[in-house]
Amino acid sequence: MLLDNFKSLLSFTQNMNFVNVLGNTVSKSKVLQGCGLYTGSQGSNNTVVNGHSRYGTTCFNYNAAATANGFKNEQTTYHWNNVVCCTTESTSTNNEGSTNRRQNGFTLFVGNGTAEPKADDYKLESPLVLNVSQSSCIELNNNKITVSRSFINNTEEDATVSEIGCYLFATNTWSNSVNSSEYIPIVMIGRKVLKNPVTILTGELYTFNYTIDMSQIAFLEADS
Repeated sequence: MLLDNFKSLLSFTQNMNFVNVLGNTVSKSKVLQGCGLYTGSQGSNNTVVNGHSRYGTTCFNYNAAATANGFKNEQTTYHWNNVVCCTTESTSTNNEGSTNRRQNGFTLFVGNGTAEPKADDYKLESPLVLNVSQSSCIELNNNKITVSRSFINNTEEDATVSEIGCYLFATNTWSNSVNSSEYIPIVMIGRKVLKNPVTILTGELYTFNYTIDMSQIAFLEADS
């Protein structure tokens, strides 16, 4: 199911919060690219008017760089550098924290929890730490977004996956050197418990997909 964090993702206003995987409440503007007030060289061109940013796009399509395969623990904060795309901004200025230089994308982690999903879930019930061989996030022509990740059972025992989490990550992809203080914990936007858990034998690989169907988003008619 999609979670309360997903509502914040779709909201047109800045004044909403996310709860990240560490259980911390953070401002939407601390996570989303372009959702903030940038006071750099472009000045007033990037001001926020009535709670809406004038700049920024969100890029979801990607095939993850090999370095992202090392990002395999839900509770560890990674920088996700160069996973989504790189901007054409100059890297000579010190603006790592500027939201107009940030990129966002979706990713997956898996676990063996069985508790039914709740709207206020913010992490997996029981995460598994498995090796990752590849990741992708593809926007399809039918208004669906499919997030995929391939996991390898690198443990000495069979691993049973019974829950999947879908997450929003943020990164300052324009810079290759990001300080640990600038790492942004991921935000879970969806969690599902499998009716038929998947057992991955030692040494085997399995690819999990999480599809977000944007065509099912409803817009109510205005009556005034």
